[in-house]
Amino acid sequence: AYLELDPRDFNVAEEWQKENLKIRSKAQAKMLEMRNPQAHLPTSQSLLFVQKIFADVSKEIKAAANTEKKVEKAGYGYSKRV
Repeated sequence: AYLELDPRDFNVAEEWQKENLKIRSKAQAKMLEMRNPQAHLPTSQSLLFVQKIFADVSKEIKAAANTEKKVEKAGYGYSKRV
């Protein structure tokens, strides 16, 4: 089960979408960096790189989740999807 913000209930929907886009574009930029043929990394190093990306992205997701909690506390509507 996961919780998802319902944009119809929010004045902050736009801000939320911008955050999501920021997270996604950062991840994509890093993936492109990885695929860059000039970056000839040994396997062990590229694995570390992947782990670093995942760590960074999950940090961003946690930050976004904290934003969700703050918004929920502010008394906005919240939709639960299971």
